[in-house]
Order: sequence, then structure tokens, then C-alpha cells
Amino acid sequence: MNSIFFLKKSLTAKLVLAFILAAVPPMLIASHVATDLVNDTVNASIGRWVRDASQYLFDTIREIGEEINAVHILLAPRFAQDTVTFSPAELEAASAIDADLISIKDTAGKILFTNAFVQSVDEAPLYPGSLFHWMTMENGDRELTISVRRDLTAENGDKRVVELASLFSLQLAESADKEPLGLRIFLPEGDDFRLEYSSLESGGHELPPDVVRAIKAGVTDYSMLDVDWTDSIPDTFSLFTPIRNEHGDVLAVFAVSAVMSPFPGWIPGYDALFWSFFILGTLLSGCIGYFLAQTLTKPIRQLNKGVQDIASGNFNSRIPVQGSDETAELSASFNLMAGQLELMQREGIQSAKRERAHMLGEIALGFAHEIRNPLLVIKTSAELVHNKLPEDGKESRLLGFVIEEVGRIDSLISEFLSFAKPAPLKLEYFQLDRLAHDVLELSAAEFANRGIACSFADETADRQDARVLGEENKIRQVLFNLVLNAMDAMPEGGELTLRLYVPKEKGRICLEVKDTGMGIPETLRPTIHLPFISTKKDGLGLGLAKAHAIIEEHGGSIACESLSGQGATFTFCLNT
Repeated sequence: MNSIFFLKKSLTAKLVLAFILAAVPPMLIASHVATDLVNDTVNASIGRWVRDASQYLFDTIREIGEEINAVHILLAPRFAQDTVTFSPAELEAASAIDADLISIKDTAGKILFTNAFVQSVDEAPLYPGSLFHWMTMENGDRELTISVRRDLTAENGDKRVVELASLFSLQLAESADKEPLGLRIFLPEGDDFRLEYSSLESGGHELPPDVVRAIKAGVTDYSMLDVDWTDSIPDTFSLFTPIRNEHGDVLAVFAVSAVMSPFPGWIPGYDALFWSFFILGTLLSGCIGYFLAQTLTKPIRQLNKGVQDIASGNFNSRIPVQGSDETAELSASFNLMAGQLELMQREGIQSAKRERAHMLGEIALGFAHEIRNPLLVIKTSAELVHNKLPEDGKESRLLGFVIEEVGRIDSLISEFLSFAKPAPLKLEYFQLDRLAHDVLELSAAEFANRGIACSFADETADRQDARVLGEENKIRQVLFNLVLNAMDAMPEGGELTLRLYVPKEKGRICLEVKDTGMGIPETLRPTIHLPFISTKKDGLGLGLAKAHAIIEEHGGSIACESLSGQGATFTFCLNT
């Protein structure tokens, strides 16, 4: 009853039901065709993949053998030394090029050097001409390795046997229980074959009779899709490749199995695949109907979200205006209201900032009067005493330090006062490109001393584009602060790039200052413009704060982009 009531009231539900009913007949036909196509395609693709995987396996074995031979040749002089030693880094490097085991013995079998806990490595290969050898670990476990053994004469004339081995592993997945590829190696035993090695935990201990007959008939490889011979690994596609000698005798058989899924029954049969396509197609039809219904109600949902954003205090929220109907007019009116609210919020924030700056200025003035008066007395008294003392005396030098430190404190107070209570702006038009050239020219000697390469790219079309309205001395101070900060961020030298360009926003021009220094930590980036925040150990933290205040006072904007250890880019934009 509730479902019928929902269909009567919901346009979305009606559209979804109509799409599902209309899609059933064609979906039955499409599912049958798709099932046949997938069956044929999957079987052909798996067959090609298993052949490629088998070839990759043989190529990998050959390449590992070549790498081990190369290590033999490369380290032969080290192997011949009277006392053979290798550092952990050298052993790690050897392991990285597949030399997991390095074993050196004398002719009596005494171990002169080894880097692994190994009892022995079988002298006989897995089969004639093979690089595979069994290796017995100290705990009794046997591991299959790709091993190369060579005889050499040491510097003292003794004969030695050097063996390098790489542990063989066929692990392509993150865990063994999800391994998509399995390998078995069978060796001849009378008229049959026995399992010598398997990367799979169980199943497939004997070659299927069809495979044995095909190999005896002289085939180069034989593929089959059969779940019977791999008891615990269902849904496998296997390729059997015999290894023969020059007389055509079979030395071994490599069985490479592609496991379709790590879990039994994952690959569906024909009927399950057919119904899967049908159900999926039906659901897709329902989704299309739902999408169309959602499209019809999208403008109302957007308007509702915009109202919620405004209610939560996000006055930057805007909704797209599409078409020219009543809904579009309502969206445009909403955007106009949001813009007015955002403007009121911005003006309130600016007013609060101005009030805070005014209060800070009043406090700073009071502190300045209270601190500067005693400082003046200290400095004057120290200078009088200093002038009466011998210039080369210890007392004279100490009083000189006092006078210098008092002067430094006075400079810091002056800097803080200029930030807390800035002077009114004296606006006039000036050339920003000329100012940038002047700052770089004044800093050229310091750039050379610090090993910093500097460049300036002027991307403005003409001098009229580079003209800005502002107080030139204050903008010069901003640029000097950014350049000095960039130099301090590159104590070992680097590159400093200035770029002057016109942004997409009309009526503005931007200057970018980019360095290759240590960058700004992510934790400091959001607050780098606040007073007393600095990345320098002895920094007061007023330089960037003052730069931000000057640019905002000019009605401009300043932004910072930085990754720790990869330099920083400061960009400020001014009105033209």
C-alpha cells in the first residue's frame, strides 16, 4: 500500500519504473549476445596471457642467470683475495641484482665466506643443463634457487669454489593466497612424470594423461582448461611446456597455470553470466530514469543547498543560472542577495581589522614612550662615559656593546610602531616595472655574495600596463621584504625569479617573487601573514605581516604558495 502511494506521489519513481519496463525485451537479447562474446573473448585472452606469462618466466630465469654470471665476473678479484669480506651495503647491492647467496669454499669444502644461513646447495642441477638447484637452509627447509658455480684461483694460489645463488620466487601478488599465476615443474620418472616443484600449496601432483600423450607425441606446448587436475585451485587455464635436449628427450615439463580467481566459484557459468548481464542492464535502465528525474529537480536542489550555505555563514555560495525561465530568475536573485551579504561580511571583517590595528597602535605608542625614555637616558649616559674612556680599554668596548644593543632595541621599537600605526597613504601613479628593476639593482651585490642567480621577466604589453596607483616607497618596502626573505631562505645560493604580468582580472597587475629555498612548513603557511610568526630563528615576524598590511591598505591582494623544501612563491597584485 505504501509503495502504491509512493508511485502516485513521486515523479522520480514513475520514470524509473517506465524505463525498467521498456528495457526488459531488448535487455534479454543483449544479455545473450554479450554472454557469448565474453565467453569467447575471455578464453582467447587468458590463453594469450598464459603464453606471455610462460615466456616471461623463461626470460626471467635466463636474465637472472646472466646477472649472476655478471656478478661473478665483476667480483672475481674480491673472491680471490686472501681474506674475503663484504660490507652490509655491498651485500645489499649484490642482493638487489639477484645474488642472494654468496658462498666461497676451498677444495676441501671448508666455508671461507657466506652471507646466508645455508647448509648446502646441491651440486647437481634440477635437470641437465638447468640453472635450478635445490638449496638446504640451516633449519632444514629446501628452497629452489637459480645458481651458478665457478672455480677460481686465489691470490695465494689456493683453489676455491665460488657459488652465487638467487632464491626463486613466483610471487606477483601481494599475498600468496591471491597469486594469479602458479608454476609446477615435473621431471621424467620411467614412462611417467613426478612433481619436483610447485608454487601452489596443493593439487595437481600428476600430469593429466592427455598432457603426457601430447608431450610424448612431440608437441612444443599444450594448453588446457581443466579443473580436475588442480584439486584445490579451481578455474585454471594451464600451459604445459616440455624442456628437451638436443636429441629430443624430455628433461622437464613446466606447467604454468593462470588462476582465474583466488576463491572457488568466482567466475560464473553461462547461466549466471547471462542473468548477471540482464540484471545489470535492468539496473542501468533504472539509473537512467533516476538521472532524468534528478535533472528535472536539480535547480530546486541547488537553490536549497545555497540557502543552507548562507544560513551556515558561507556567503561565497553561488548557484548556476541556466536558461531564462522562472527558476533562472530565482537563481539570479539568490546570487545577488548572496553577493550583498558577502560584501557586508567583508566590510565587517575589514572594520574589525582596522579597530584591532588602531588599538594595537595606541598600546604600542604607550609602550614606546615608556621604553624609549629610559633607553634615551641609558644611551646618553653610556655615550658620555664611553667618550671619556680610552678607546682600546675593555670598559670602552663593553660600553660600545651597550650602545649598539640600545640602538638595536630602538630600531625594533620603531619597526613595531610603523607596523602598528602606519602613516596615511600618499597615492600617486608609478611604474611597477621600474621599481622592480631598482630593487634588483640595489640587491645585485648581495646576490653575488650569496651565490644567488636573479632574473626578471616582464610580461606586460607596454609601460601603461605596468603603471599602478599607490605609495611607491611602501610598495618598495614590500618588495624589499620579499626579496630579503627569499635570500635568507637560500643560504647556500639558488635562483630568484621576479615575474610581472597582467592577470585575467581586469584593472590589476601582479608581481611574483619566486625562490628555490627551503620553503615554508605547512603548519606555518596559514598564519605566515600574522605578526610575530617567522621561519627564522632570530626573526621578529613583522616583515611579512607589514607587507600584507601595506598591500591590503592599497586595496590589493597577496598570496603565498610553497612546499617544504621546494621553495616559495609570493605574489602581490595592485590596482592600475
